[in-house]
Amino acid sequence: MNKFICSLLILSLSPLLWAYAFAEPCNTFRECDDLGRAAQDMEDLTKAQAYYQKACFMDTAKPLLNLRNNSCRAVAKISGELDNYISAHSFFDKACNDGEDAGCFHLALLENDRGNLQLAMELMKPLCDRKYIIHKNVWSSGCNEYKRMKRAWEVHNPRQPRDDAIQIPALVITLLLPVIATVYLFLRRHYVGLILSGLAFISYGYYEYGVSPYANIRIDLLVIYPLLLLSLAIFIASAVLLFKRNHV
Repeated sequence: MNKFICSLLILSLSPLLWAYAFAEPCNTFRECDDLGRAAQDMEDLTKAQAYYQKACFMDTAKPLLNLRNNSCRAVAKISGELDNYISAHSFFDKACNDGEDAGCFHLALLENDRGNLQLAMELMKPLCDRKYIIHKNVWSSGCNEYKRMKRAWEVHNPRQPRDDAIQIPALVITLLLPVIATVYLFLRRHYVGLILSGLAFISYGYYEYGVSPYANIRIDLLVIYPLLLLSLAIFIASAVLLFKRNHV
């Protein structure tokens, strides 16, 4: 079985190796990228991919970093057309295993292109944690791409609404806290009013997180929002009264 898999890999990579052997040599990023574009224009995708692979991780001036990023993306795009991403996966996976952050970055983008969104996020998250960027003037970065993937994940895997046994008590508490805070304000218990009015917003946040993002018309908000405005007024009034009392 292992021999069969190895044979498939060799067969899939052999056109690329042939292209390397007979391709016009290039020594700088600009040369390799230009030759890749020329081969792509001539629809010689195997040779184009060979040049783009060479250009992908080459050192280059800062103004060309976005262009280098495009070379790496071209590796994946052409691989998709040639061999269903096998050669690009092998190329970026090796670079990633060798400690090349750009290799991990493009491997994550490749997995995203292949529809493996969860794996792509797992690869991109550590890059975001390390604040990986191509360059400050290039939009594409570890965190930007991870956020984009996360948004796509949330669309396909929407948050499930919380059970009513928890949601209804959370709603009741959210509605009662501003009313109770108002009572304590009139009783001149300003600390209690301040705390309770602040807790109303925390309670609302907990309740709101349990609501499905695809919920229909929200009748509950017609009651919640006025009471939250009341809670905000109580919070501000309590804070001002406490400030005045402590600075008299």
